[in-house]
Amino acid sequence: MIVRWEREDLTELIKELLPAHIELETLTGKRIYFSPNLENSRGFVEALCSILMTFFLNNKYCSLILIQEDEDSEVVLNFLGFLITAQSLEREIVLSYKILPDDFLSQYLRI
Repeated sequence: MIVRWEREDLTELIKELLPAHIELETLTGKRIYFSPNLENSRGFVEALCSILMTFFLNNKYCSLILIQEDEDSEVVLNFLGFLITAQSLEREIVLSYKILPDDFLSQYLRI
């Protein structure tokens, strides 16, 4: 089975945004949360990307919230949300994502 992204690989984008808080959630409410690893070592990044890919492949629909903070003041610098889908075709799985709109994210921050 071949796995490919419909467009740019989301895990590569996430690598560029680390360190960050990451929350994954399925439609059934299953959640995984990662605190930022300030070392951001290559081994940590590769392990995290592997876990993310496994999560995306095991859940046809899921969301990912990524929060970057200033480590000294804990002020939110960047807040991104993604909706990830996996579609099985003949001999491949195609992963795609949409960036969640800012109004959704502002509601999420208030919860």
